[in-house]
Amino acid sequence: MKLLLLSDSHGAESVFYSAYDAEKPDKVLFAGDGIRGMLEFRDCWLTPAVETRIVCGNCDFDFYGEFVFSQPVNAAGHRIFLTHGHREHVKTGLLYLISAARLEGCDIAVFGHTHEPLSVSKDGILLVNPGAAASGRYGILEIDSGGVSVSLKRV
Repeated sequence: MKLLLLSDSHGAESVFYSAYDAEKPDKVLFAGDGIRGMLEFRDCWLTPAVETRIVCGNCDFDFYGEFVFSQPVNAAGHRIFLTHGHREHVKTGLLYLISAARLEGCDIAVFGHTHEPLSVSKDGILLVNPGAAASGRYGILEIDSGGVSVSLKRV
């Protein structure tokens, strides 16, 4: 299973289209800050077969109450904690993120907010930040019988 990871587009959504065309993922996870553009991309570009999961970021004021700030996502036998990261204080460290993922029974956490790409395992949780889509960044999470792999890319 191939997942396209996106976050922090802040109105610059062209990377959504380029990354999707290049990668042809099975699922799209959006970690907030640019929901309006993500919805447009989802509704105009993706087929119903491509599951899309979206969470609110700290700049998605218009969507507070309509979208949650975090949610677990099941994918090929793994449980992914999808969040923007501002509520888990990711700019000051990853301890709260690890704790929140563990509380949800997740072994992977996908987040944004810092705009910095990151892929690291800590305390049994794979932590992935695709970086800011506004800077042309995205991530690919692949899950197969050989395990889990992460690629951090730039369009």
